Amino acid sequence: FISDPTLEQDGIEQYVCSCGDVKETLVIPAAQVYIKGLYGEIKDAAAGTTIEYNSRRWNGISDYVIKKLAERADVTLKVTFEYKNATYTFTLPAGTNYESLLNDEEAYYGFFTFCNLLGIPVTQVN
Repeated sequence: FISDPTLEQDGIEQYVCSCGDVKETLVIPAAQVYIKGLYGEIKDAAAGTTIEYNSRRWNGISDYVIKKLAERADVTLKVTFEYKNATYTFTLPAGTNYESLLNDEEAYYGFFTFCNLLGIPVTQVN
């Protein structure tokens, strides 16, 4: 049995024996949908375009995605996200330098910390 994850909910994969007993249950994190979606948007964007991505309740970024942003210095990324019942947005202009984040020990950043380290303002929308 497989229940695919969405941005809103983790998925589940269960291994069931022929007798019907559940032998093992694995959680498929909803974060996987967010990370793959954002990574794919960046990877597939046309040069010189602005990607507008609504991450909803996901309010952080991993080195995996930052590396793709660094490779795609020819695109701008505008992110909208929710945090504590408010909506925020920030824009990463094409050509942003991510070197300092890729060379540190951290592998994941909350958006507020991420933007602060890059000197990028975060604006509350509502």
